[in-house]
Amino acid sequence: MSSSSAAVSPASSRATSATARTISGTGTDPRETPATSHARTRPDGRGEQAVGVHDLDRRPGGGQRPEARPALAGAVRSGTGIGGQDRAVRAVQRDPAPQHPGEPVHQGLGRVGATEQGGERVGDRRGPPEGVEVPVQDGGVHRADDLPERCRLRHREQGQLAAPGLRHELVRDVVVHHADAEPEAGHPAAGELGDQLTALGAGGQPQSGRQQHPAGRHPARRLRDLDDVRAVHGDATPRDDGHEPQLTAVEQVVQVHRLWIAQQSCPQLWIPPVACPVRRPSVDPTAPTRRPTLSAFWHPFAAMHSVRDAKVTITRGDDVWVHDDAGNRYLDGTASLWYANVGHGRREIVDAVTEQLGRLEAYSTFTDFSNEPAERLADEIAARAPLDGGKVFFTSGGGDSIETAAKLAREYFAAVGEPERTVLLHREHSYHGTHGLGTALAGIPGNRTGGPFVPDVVRTPWDDAAGLEKTIVDLGPERVAAFFCEPVIGAGGVLPPPEGYVEAAAEICRRHGVLFVADAVICGFGRLGDWFGVERFGVRPDIAVFAKGVTSGYQPLGGLVASERIAAPFWDEPGRVFRHGQTYAGHPAACAAGSATIALLERDGLLARADALEPQLLERLQGLTDHPLVDHARGGVGVLGGLGFDPERLAGAPDLPQRVFRATRERGVLIRPMVSALGFSPPLTATPEHLDLLAEATRVGLDAVAAGL
Repeated sequence: MSSSSAAVSPASSRATSATARTISGTGTDPRETPATSHARTRPDGRGEQAVGVHDLDRRPGGGQRPEARPALAGAVRSGTGIGGQDRAVRAVQRDPAPQHPGEPVHQGLGRVGATEQGGERVGDRRGPPEGVEVPVQDGGVHRADDLPERCRLRHREQGQLAAPGLRHELVRDVVVHHADAEPEAGHPAAGELGDQLTALGAGGQPQSGRQQHPAGRHPARRLRDLDDVRAVHGDATPRDDGHEPQLTAVEQVVQVHRLWIAQQSCPQLWIPPVACPVRRPSVDPTAPTRRPTLSAFWHPFAAMHSVRDAKVTITRGDDVWVHDDAGNRYLDGTASLWYANVGHGRREIVDAVTEQLGRLEAYSTFTDFSNEPAERLADEIAARAPLDGGKVFFTSGGGDSIETAAKLAREYFAAVGEPERTVLLHREHSYHGTHGLGTALAGIPGNRTGGPFVPDVVRTPWDDAAGLEKTIVDLGPERVAAFFCEPVIGAGGVLPPPEGYVEAAAEICRRHGVLFVADAVICGFGRLGDWFGVERFGVRPDIAVFAKGVTSGYQPLGGLVASERIAAPFWDEPGRVFRHGQTYAGHPAACAAGSATIALLERDGLLARADALEPQLLERLQGLTDHPLVDHARGGVGVLGGLGFDPERLAGAPDLPQRVFRATRERGVLIRPMVSALGFSPPLTATPEHLDLLAEATRVGLDAVAAGL
């Protein structure tokens, strides 16, 4: 039986077998809201400061509030690259860290003065010169009254300055002071870069009604000065190795172009140099240009060539909702990566972690060191585990926990005089992490990368207990150490077990002396309505692996519970050591999050709530099986569900899961694309109304993709 050929009948009195069909979702690229720059002059008329006012308030879909104005200059927006990504603005949303004496600073909201350094004046915190007016937060009024009338009229016509008295909702004002100087005129061209300037106007078109800017209008000095502004704002900081910070030629040209636009709009807005003790990047006009990478962060399971320029940056969460940096809100239909069981933003967990960090942030638990949160959580987990006399070994996550269980199984048999038992069994479509042993145990073909793999690992059918026993007999029971079993296969397609499979597999292992290892990383802590997911099948494993839901993702934590029999050689025999462990095993703040999560699961009755949501989620997915792209729905064992795509449609368009995922994300709902299906696993705090929205958005996403086939 394959994962796409028929309905799956789950096992247990609570399991509701059903058949149905498939789906997925999509998202929009966040867009930056333009920034507006105001420059003010001292009463004596000399250029003194540039004030960049950045309105970052956005609407879903990349829109902006009506009062947000087009960019006037962009000089203080230094760091803006092709495509409108304003990294400098992002860098100054937080208050700056304390600076060393004499070091230039950028300051948001308030007053910034000037100090002497190397004969030049640079910004500091002492306040502006007498008579210089600086905008302030919370309803600060930004006025154009002190500009000449001709400039005010032009700016109003172009929508670039607020009329006197108009209030803006601001996130941050950026204020930088400059040396006293007058605009330079008649300087030579900025090298070959000047030829590129005209093509880099707004939208690549010449500025209507304004003088075109020949190369000779741009002093080479200002190219360097804009790099100074960029450095002050944190986007091109000096490197520790003594090399120059690197900016592309196009980035440099765009910065100069924006300064020129500011000066053409109003001579009063000339921005003089910024003194900054950093090395200047050299510009090679012949170097190939490309859109800059916004971050060095390498995403897991990602094609970085595509992801680096099209990210969805999640900024906050609230129960079943998450929000991105463009202001969009999404229903989290997957509990992130299967783990946000209690929902996002639970203050009880945050406060528990914060309190623990204030007492002890971390300390090793190797050898005889311990901490109270680790001991407390170990006792809480052991008391809820479906095995006798459990001992808890903490790790940093699910992959670590699988690695630990595999080594422990082999070490156990070596300790009891059966060192030849080294073979580890797993199922088709299984996922057990991506560490060394976890990759060898992978039942998803695409995840078997980086070979050669750890030897003595054998795959068995995912849905056939008789096939499991045949494999054990063929290998020789005396050689087999353990069988790894997900109660419901998760990443491999959300495959509930056939009725009776888990119980039969556990009995076969017991009969042949093979350890039954329950991988409850996804299925534990409420996802199947129990603490480890196998309880509903009446199974008592030898080892149970956990992670994800144990902290609901608020801290990285995993571990395993070993039965008293498995732990005995290491606990009862003098001198025997299980030489294994992670640096952060028993991390006190992570363990505090685990205890707080267990308390929430019990206080809010979320295990019972999972039982109630289980049939409701399956019902919503079955309602989508009439769609031409969908072959069947699967679920009925816990708050887990899947939609399998029509095989013929999938063969013609193998990227269907990703396409439906993106289309659904554009409708404000996040679902999980898999190889041939879509996965659903909302937080246990979801309501029937949330499930309705999940299904409705998925149908719209399916329709959108189907229309394009």
